[in-house]
Amino acid sequence: MLTQRDIIYFIMTDRFCDGDDKNNFNVDKRDPRAYHGGDFAGIIQKIPYFKNLGITALWITPVYHNIEMGGNAHGGYHGYWPLDFERVDPHLYSHEEGIEPGSRIYLKKLADILHQNGIKLILDMVVNHTGYDHPWQKERPHWFNPPGYEDDIRRYIYGLPDLDLAHPDPTDYLVNNIIQWVRECGIDGIRMDSVKHVDRSFWYHLKASLRGACPDISIFGEAFYYDPGEVSHYQNYYDFDSMLDFPLKQAFYEVFVEEKSFLKIARRRISDNETPGTLDMDLKYNNPYRLITFLDNHDFPRFITQIFRRFGDDGDGRFRSINAYRTAMTFLFTCRGIPQLYYGDEIGLEGWVDPDNRKDMPWDIFDGNEPHGDKYPESGEIFDHTKKLIEIRKANPALEYGSLITLWVDDFVMVFLRYAEDNVVIAGFNNGRYPMTAPIEIPFKQNRNIPTRIKDIISQNRYGNMIPSRITPANYLRVKGDYLEVQIQGKRGEVFIPNPQK
Repeated sequence: MLTQRDIIYFIMTDRFCDGDDKNNFNVDKRDPRAYHGGDFAGIIQKIPYFKNLGITALWITPVYHNIEMGGNAHGGYHGYWPLDFERVDPHLYSHEEGIEPGSRIYLKKLADILHQNGIKLILDMVVNHTGYDHPWQKERPHWFNPPGYEDDIRRYIYGLPDLDLAHPDPTDYLVNNIIQWVRECGIDGIRMDSVKHVDRSFWYHLKASLRGACPDISIFGEAFYYDPGEVSHYQNYYDFDSMLDFPLKQAFYEVFVEEKSFLKIARRRISDNETPGTLDMDLKYNNPYRLITFLDNHDFPRFITQIFRRFGDDGDGRFRSINAYRTAMTFLFTCRGIPQLYYGDEIGLEGWVDPDNRKDMPWDIFDGNEPHGDKYPESGEIFDHTKKLIEIRKANPALEYGSLITLWVDDFVMVFLRYAEDNVVIAGFNNGRYPMTAPIEIPFKQNRNIPTRIKDIISQNRYGNMIPSRITPANYLRVKGDYLEVQIQGKRGEVFIPNPQK
């Protein structure tokens, strides 16, 4: 089961690490849309890497046996073009004598090894469609919607045969299929693909059966909406534990890439007539603190590449870009929700639209489990920053499951409070290009949203910056009577932890 203490790492298995060349049929690493050889053996090989970084849950792309050739004359290396919903794709496992080809035992072995190393396994699943030219279209035509529709539910997305999940037969098959994968493989979570394209009645049947058969499984869904009202619908009514937080991802893009106001994320709360930011709409959710928050995934241009295109990728522009990326990463790991990294985020892996955003993980730049800092200083700096943020998050329950209260927000600066039990963390951000010319005074004692006990904790402590490379005279938070005094350089995110006054 996934919890708010988890750090999720999402990999496209075929692109992550090739651990066994014996299953490398139809592999062409020069072709960005062909198989590249990543497999379960590669995942196992990189377990020390996950542990060093601090990952607690690994999300992998679908493992179904996929079609070899698709609508664009390439195989389903990504796993989203299922041919056989019962078997593991032969590109992914290392064949063992005595185990039937495609057996789920291969996935079970992977889950067991991950569990032995304290890492949970999240399996991506597809129910909306099959791969191209699937034999069911002739054998079971009543399982499919006819082509030609343009609505979200019955559309042949990218030409993929669309399953009619208002029909009881495919629904019955897929519900039981999912239960079998969970029971036989011992996975901890499911990421459900394209939930907005599935007939709503399917979720009714799935939660009725899966929740009873496998009560410890966690399910989060992908509903590609930027409106919290649309995304929250699935958590509130269809029993998803969580959803991918596309609204916050879009707010991250607008603020940290397009340099729009922090008011996109949260409003000032001076007047009731203010336009709400994304976090102001959290009450729409059953539990916004369980949402999966992220900067990147396999369907978007890489966040750092978008930043480079905004600020430039050389000279001062590159320096500002790296700082903007680090600032966004700091916000991700201090904000509410369960943070998710897309493989390579931790080293600033670049990439534009598909397939450029699905490059192979560049293991040649690594020295052991970390980038070679002398040869690749930027990747090393981003890795160290990400690893430090994970350490900070794990050391502070306030960042894992504490309430979030906005203390200050304007166009360029945002400061918020996280607290849980006696643990208090304050995160501050300056998204402007230049240092603050004077400190901001934040009247925390007057904030009616902060409990008196927490105000007392704040008052009785001084604050240390938890990101050592950023300790400079211009980056600090101080308690001045009823106020917090904050000053931060441009394109910086800071994490302040209280220490008792001496």
